[in-house]
Amino acid sequence: MRKSIIAVSILFALVSCGKSTSIDSLKEISIGAVRCVETKGYVTDDALAESGTLRDIHISAYDASSSQPYFLNETFKNPAGTTSWTNYRGEVHTPLYWPLSISLNFLAYSTGSVSPDATWSVPGKNPQAVLKVTPESLQDDILFAVSNDCTAESSPVSLEFEHTQAWLGFIVKAPLAEITTFKGVTIENVYTSGDLTIADNYGTPYFSWDFSRTSRTNYMLAPDWTAYSTSEPQISLSVLIPQQPRSSFKFHFNINGSEKIYECELPGSGYWYSSMRYTYMVNVIGGEITSVSKSDNDVVNDFDFEFTVSEHSWN
Repeated sequence: MRKSIIAVSILFALVSCGKSTSIDSLKEISIGAVRCVETKGYVTDDALAESGTLRDIHISAYDASSSQPYFLNETFKNPAGTTSWTNYRGEVHTPLYWPLSISLNFLAYSTGSVSPDATWSVPGKNPQAVLKVTPESLQDDILFAVSNDCTAESSPVSLEFEHTQAWLGFIVKAPLAEITTFKGVTIENVYTSGDLTIADNYGTPYFSWDFSRTSRTNYMLAPDWTAYSTSEPQISLSVLIPQQPRSSFKFHFNINGSEKIYECELPGSGYWYSSMRYTYMVNVIGGEITSVSKSDNDVVNDFDFEFTVSEHSWN
């Protein structure tokens, strides 16, 4: 990931009102007590852990009193698995210290194994970052957070991360003899990439997706039978997509030697919103698609089957 061309000097924090201060008397900036609601099997608790490894946090700080960045695009790590993250340059712990008698505003984001290219800037009073998100992030939860008016007494700074993507889940239930007839689901006319802007809007987290440099596509999720036990009477597929207008999708089956495709059209306008989980389920019995129990927000279509719709916040 590119570093900002704006240099960061630790010595910036060592002088206040013309008086020299020793490093021993300064307090290191740290991030702790990270709160993040459960995400799609990656980040599951406040530890911001993914597959047993703590995620990095990419962070910038703004000094509102002098209207300039205190630092931009630093990487905070927690290799020891302690209660706080601190600054690292590569694998070397490189402390950043709190300025004396000055509060800072923080903007941060965190990803898992995928690291989109990010460009940081300060177009107004606070930093923002633009992440160039590719389809590689369809299985990677992109989180961001802000925290304003933080001082040395605030350390470790508590960040409350939010999701920038919508979680789509697809469930197919079938008898054991029929489960392998399911071949996958295609989400039609969907954006799988885009430019994600995250910003600190005077203490309020702000994000937006820009799809002007990309185009819609038909994206298919297929079961990985090598990693899935066919002893279970259902299979689940899921994907994380940018917030966008919702579209139709198709369930693909191979029943009695013939390919059958069942299209689900969600009527009316609407969005797949970030931080929301949407689940769509169908039931296969005896090689035929049948209706399943309906939830309150079920949608009935003029198709060969009905499907259950469930949507709720990740929080």
